[in-house]
Formats: sequence, structure tokens, C-alpha cells
Amino acid sequence: MLALSSPTHGDFLAGERKPVVSSGEALKYLLYLVDVNELYDVALGMYDFELVTVVAAKSQKDPKEYLPFLNQLRKEMENEDYFALLVLSLRYAFDRMEPHYQRYCIDKHLKRFDSALHNIASCSGNNQYLEECLTLIRDHKLYTQALVLFDRSSPAYGRVSVLYAEHLLDARRPYEAALMFQRGGDLCRALQCYQAAGDWRQALTLANTMQYSESQVHELCHLLVERLAEQHQYGEAAQVLSQLVGDLEESVAMLVRGHMWPQATWSALSGQRSDLIETHIKPGLSDHLELLTSQLATAWEQFEMYKARLAVVRSTQQLHFEDKEGDTIPADSDLFSDTSSVMTSTIASSRSRLSEMRGASAGQDREFMTKVVRSCELA
Repeated sequence: MLALSSPTHGDFLAGERKPVVSSGEALKYLLYLVDVNELYDVALGMYDFELVTVVAAKSQKDPKEYLPFLNQLRKEMENEDYFALLVLSLRYAFDRMEPHYQRYCIDKHLKRFDSALHNIASCSGNNQYLEECLTLIRDHKLYTQALVLFDRSSPAYGRVSVLYAEHLLDARRPYEAALMFQRGGDLCRALQCYQAAGDWRQALTLANTMQYSESQVHELCHLLVERLAEQHQYGEAAQVLSQLVGDLEESVAMLVRGHMWPQATWSALSGQRSDLIETHIKPGLSDHLELLTSQLATAWEQFEMYKARLAVVRSTQQLHFEDKEGDTIPADSDLFSDTSSVMTSTIASSRSRLSEMRGASAGQDREFMTKVVRSCELA
């Protein structure tokens, strides 16, 4: 911010105006208006070395505060006073650094990690900075941003893909992890993730790409069947057994396990194995019927118990209101059961109503309570 003087005749002849104050004085004045840390960071973010040194020189901050950052930039400097070290080390380091890596260091110092990633990815000879780039990506979870910056045919893209896949696997997203492992060229781990996700089609397709032998495919199918059964995908497991393993009996048994009776019957008949209906389907159906009957009997028994308890509670409440009007119910009384909680709001409202009717006659009280009890019985 420069203040300009009024033009003189000499200025017009020379075709220029002279500032009243120098840029250094203007900067010194600016330091009174803004925080020196913010001004220094802005200067760094502009990647202008001269501006950085000017701001550092004009500020009265202790150069020791900049040492953590300067130690990353300083190279082969002699022991000098701190301020000289500040200016000279910045100039020396910035002059020798690869331009994009220079900007990466500044962005990382300023915690502008997206910009830092873009700059380090643009460095000439990416392999030299690849490990540092991967560390930045992993520490700040910049996976999707990084995938856009690298060519798919480059080694860096494969490394980033594997790094992202490991992150997805830790987040329990095996299907997405499998896709990224496959992009990164790690087919073995991709196959494991497809198995974990229960995607048997993708797993077997990848196994074919990996040129699995017949015995390996057979073993993989059994592993997939176990995983699908754990995920209660009995229909999918039966399909693998019948179509890929060729074991119709185990396929029907898997459908019976999933209580898929029509599918099991059709599989047995279409496979010319009607004997499986007698050996697998009917016994399984009978066992399931027995289980459901037992569960229904238990549920009916509980219903009858709760029904009887509700009848006792209603009867007790009716006697209480008829014979002991105005008495309070002890807190540990059996009336406070899980069933009697249904009546709590009605009892509370009736008590409130009784307190408001203290001046009424006993006959009116009895008539009111009779109505309350009847409403409870209808509830």
C-alpha cells in the first residue's frame, strides 16, 4: 500500500510519480494492521521468495519460531546469526529445489494438503518423491484426489490404488477394496476381498484371469459356498454347488437349510433326483414344522400367562377403588408389574380427579369410580 505525492511539473516531464514512502516502510505499517503470522503465511503461499524474506526481515518475530520449517529447507549453511540464517537459508534452499517440490514443502507447512499433493505429483521424476507422496496420501486420506493426478499406466497409480484398497478394507468395504486391489495389480488380495464380500461371480471370473487349475477352482467354490452360507445366501450357495461343483444333493440340502422348499423341490425334480424329496426335503420340512409348532406353543403360553395376569390386575384395581377409596398403593405392591403399567395413566388421572372432587358426596365418588373401572375393562 503506497501513498503517492501530488505530481510536480518535473513529474509530468519525466512521465512518472514518486512514492512518498518506500515499500519497506509500507510493509512495516501493514504489520500494525494484520497479524504477522498470517502475513508471513500469505507470503509463503504466493511462492515468492523475495516477498518472504522482506516480510521476515520487517517483522520483529524471533527467527527461532521458523526453525522447524527452515530445517527442512536449509542445506549446508554455515553457522551465522539467526536472522542471516533465516534469509540465506531460504534463498539457498529455494534456488536449489525443484520448483514443484519447493511449492509442496510450502503447502505442507501451511497445511494446504490438497495443493501439496498436486505439487508433489507434478514433480519431474515422480519416483524420486513417490514414497513421500504416498505418506502424504495415507496420512491425510487423499486417495480419490491422488487417483486423478496419476496416469493409470504409471507405477504410482498402482501404488495409490493398493493404498486406497487397504483403507477400504479397514473400513469393512471388501467389494470396493477388491476393485482397487484389482486396479493396483494385486489380484490375490482382490480375490480374497471378493470372497469376503460373497461375490462368487467376480471371484471366479478373477480366478479364471489368474489361470486357476480345475482343482483350485473346485477348492475356491467350496470356500465361496461356506462364505455364502455364513451370510445366509443359501440360494446363491446352492447355485454354486449345482452349476459349478456339480453336486445336486448338496445343492438341495443347502436350499433345505435356507427353508427354500419350492426351489429345493424343483431342483430335485429337474435334476432327475426325486429321491431327494424323501431323503432331504420332507425330513427338513417336518423338522421345520416341529420347530414352528414349538415356537407357537411357547408364544401362546406366554399370551395366556399375560392375559391371566391382566385379569388379576384389573380385578385388584376394581376392589381397591371400591373398598379403599383414597388409599395409596405401596410402591412394592404386585400391582406395579409390567402388565399394570398399561393402567398407570388411567389411575393417575382418576386420582387427580378425586382430589378435585373432595367436596362432592360419597355417592358421586362411587359413581365416578365405577365409570373409571368400566373404562379400564374396555381398554
